[in-house]
Amino acid sequence: MAGALGPVWVRTSGTWATKTYYDFDGHTGGTAPEGFQNVLTREQWEGVLDFVKAVDGRLLISVGNCVGNHKPDGSWDPAQARLLLDFSREYGVPVAAAEFMNEPNLLGMNHSLSGRFLFENPHFPQIKSREKHPKNALIA
Repeated sequence: MAGALGPVWVRTSGTWATKTYYDFDGHTGGTAPEGFQNVLTREQWEGVLDFVKAVDGRLLISVGNCVGNHKPDGSWDPAQARLLLDFSREYGVPVAAAEFMNEPNLLGMNHSLSGRFLFENPHFPQIKSREKHPKNALIA
């Protein structure tokens, strides 16, 4: 039915996504690593990607931005974002657009991070790599 309503955008975002660790090889056993609150498995993500394919949709995600996504110096680590973007593209459902976390206005309220890092962090542009993901849009 969703495909008949098209064009379809599938958004996997929200506060849950902001604090999620992507465990596509099963090494966490379902337990979120320190700094994260949730775990998304390969099987769960493949289910989302299969749905997007089935409805001929486009995928919109939130890129995680919680304490676990930051290095000891406070800078953002793009490794989890790269994993999600690369896996999705290789599976045949490239991410069409990405939000850099859900509700950034709440960053200082629930996290020990300052909103300044976004503009000061040299790694931020890597989530929107034009080489590997030339058709991505960054939603702000």
